[in-house]
Amino acid sequence: MSEEDRRRWNARYTERTPEFAPSPDLLALAPLLQPQPAPDGSPPLALELACGYGGNALWLAAQGYAVHAIDVSDVAIAALQAELAKRRRQNGAALTVTTTVTDLDQIDLPPQSYQLIAAIRFLDRHLIRAAIHALKPGGLLYWDTFTRAGVRFHPRMNLDYCLETGELRRLCTGLEILHYVEENGQGRAVCLGRSPGRTSPPPTRS
Repeated sequence: MSEEDRRRWNARYTERTPEFAPSPDLLALAPLLQPQPAPDGSPPLALELACGYGGNALWLAAQGYAVHAIDVSDVAIAALQAELAKRRRQNGAALTVTTTVTDLDQIDLPPQSYQLIAAIRFLDRHLIRAAIHALKPGGLLYWDTFTRAGVRFHPRMNLDYCLETGELRRLCTGLEILHYVEENGQGRAVCLGRSPGRTSPPPTRS
């Protein structure tokens, strides 16, 4: 991404009314996403890439994860921070969410660090592979993004950021696939996979 991308996304989020509902597809898999506390009792770590307003991050935090939410848009992150403060103030909710505004092209994911990594309506093929290496043994990767079939619904979509048929499953090679749906009627592919634990070095960006 570039500074132009940041301005573009900031403009989009400025025009919208913030919404904080989690993805229905993520909610449907809730029984498979329950956090497993660390041996010392600390909450497991989750990461949401391209979090937008952070509705999914807030929901994961309510399940018991300590969540790191990342997005390129400081407008979206500011809205998430305000909603987080509101929920803590009104409900006394002990939600652990930290936020970072950053270019997702530049992030490095530490290996074997997260129990759960989620990305919704976002595609970076390198990050999918890097995310797999950033999972703890038994950690979960949830990826939900557009396929090329979705262009009929969103004519301005850049095909470079749309998956080919079956591509998400191939990118998730090495994971135990717990759930996979590729709905051309919606132009999206959804994958939930579990890491068996890897010790090989993470991929490098070319």
